[in-house]
Amino acid sequence: MSDFKKAILDQFWEGAEQIGLQTLLKSNTANIRKILCKCCSVPHELTGDMFMEMCVVKSFGERGSNMRQQSEDVAQNFESFVFDCQEGKCQYTDGVVHLCDILQFLTGCSSIPPGGFDNKFTVNFTDVKCYPSVSTCTLDLTLSIHLVNYKNFHDVMIEAIVSGPGFD
Repeated sequence: MSDFKKAILDQFWEGAEQIGLQTLLKSNTANIRKILCKCCSVPHELTGDMFMEMCVVKSFGERGSNMRQQSEDVAQNFESFVFDCQEGKCQYTDGVVHLCDILQFLTGCSSIPPGGFDNKFTVNFTDVKCYPSVSTCTLDLTLSIHLVNYKNFHDVMIEAIVSGPGFD
């Protein structure tokens, strides 16, 4: 550790001790770990229902339009894909895509943080033929309305998730 970083940490701990925080943290290490560390607490099993509860699906296109119908079909495909992942049905040559893989693709996190996410995930649509894209900062997923065929949607989602995890 560099002298610069050590000086910053020493100053932090000195300030923490002035208000009794350092002593409190050291005397309750096990409880603090349960709150702050995924590895130390029993992880909650992510379910399809939990995942979909964290999503907000945005409307696309005018009510009654073909674009609106296609976006609703693709939204249904996304929900079906989430539940297929829960059931282990999203297989590819080298393995299976699980819910934690979708979560990592969308957020950069393979599990829900102890404090949860600040916002719900937003599912958006585009009329451009493209692969699914994400913004891990804003928790946005953008899907092409051209993915109305579930088999095609399934294959494209798996390829996008497997080809671009971005965070390990």
